[in-house]
Amino acid sequence: MCSVDAMHALRRAGGNGPVLADSEAGLAWWLTPVDAVEYVVGTSQGLTVQPPSWKLLCPPVEYGYGGRCWMEKPDGTGKLTAPAALVAEFRSSSTACAARQGRLPGR
Repeated sequence: MCSVDAMHALRRAGGNGPVLADSEAGLAWWLTPVDAVEYVVGTSQGLTVQPPSWKLLCPPVEYGYGGRCWMEKPDGTGKLTAPAALVAEFRSSSTACAARQGRLPGR
């Protein structure tokens, strides 16, 4: 999963906020500030911003449930992933990740 690569890189840089994953759906969600749409719109990095009213079903922090678990747990500080850093990491890693999966970027 390319999002796992991005999560590890952001963690090393100290820029990760909470990250929720769904192993059955092959999806990951980064919790970001509400202005994330300004950074993501117009990119072709496979990122989608949900509206503030969108409900994300989350398991407890202590354990997973229904295929969902916290890859990066909320730590109680309110820290969120910076959208600009998230977009930049997906941009820089998308070619390498796509190559490992045997496909071209953007496909």
